[in-house]
Amino acid sequence: MDAAVVYCSQTGSAKTYASWMAEELGCTPEPLDNIETAAANASIPRNAMP
Repeated sequence: MDAAVVYCSQTGSAKTYASWMAEELGCTPEPLDNIETAAANASIPRNAMP
C-alpha cells in the first residue's frame, strides 16, 4: 500500500504530528504547498488526481 502524509502548519504542530505518522507509514511528510505547486505545474488536470 502506498501512503502519503500531507500537512499544513502555521505553528509547527501539524508538521510534528505528520512526521510521526509518516514514520509509522514509511513515507515522507509533504507540506500542502508542495503538493499544490506540483499539481499546478503538472500536465494533468488537478481534479484528475486520485
